[in-house]
Amino acid sequence: MITVWVFGDQLNRRIGALADADPMSHRVLFVQSAHKIASKPWHRQRLHFYLASMRRVATELEDAGFQVDYRVAGTMSEGLRQHVTDHRPTEVIATEPNSLSARSLLGRLGVRTVRSNQFLCHPDDFAAFAVTRKSFKMEDF
Repeated sequence: MITVWVFGDQLNRRIGALADADPMSHRVLFVQSAHKIASKPWHRQRLHFYLASMRRVATELEDAGFQVDYRVAGTMSEGLRQHVTDHRPTEVIATEPNSLSARSLLGRLGVRTVRSNQFLCHPDDFAAFAVTRKSFKMEDF
């Protein structure tokens, strides 16, 4: 079974790796990381909203027939390692994260990424545009 790893800013069934997931062939992983929570000062209500939203989407996916593994772990890496040990997925895929640090993490962990369609302009599209420009103006883009 393939695991789709969903991050807290990707809670939409219609984007990236989750869009093509099927309950018969995919399991969904959420990792609630203590390190991520402690890594920056969160407004208490924002943190509550973030965690509650992850749990709500996990429940919705379970109701849709998916096997969901909601992990509470020290780090994201630790959560993935525990998941792999317990479930032995054939592959772990994720939607491209928005942050460079998360993209780097997935690369180090050997997680295959699927192009994100969360935004109107993908970073690769902007990079192709930027190569041809000497200066950047919104009206040129």
